[in-house]
Amino acid sequence: MTFFDIGAIIYYTSIIPWEFPDFSVDHCLSQLTQLDQLIQNDGSVTTKEDRFILVTRKM
Repeated sequence: MTFFDIGAIIYYTSIIPWEFPDFSVDHCLSQLTQLDQLIQNDGSVTTKEDRFILVTRKM
């Protein structure tokens, strides 16, 4: 995923609380400021994700 502004990162973290438990802007302000600076300097921040689905059957 590629993020082009810090607002998109904040929105993303707020809609999937299981990935970012107890996320808050106040608590993460320092790290968010650093990410915002990276975005301003580089134009975006890209993350890598893996998604898995497990299909199981009771024997």
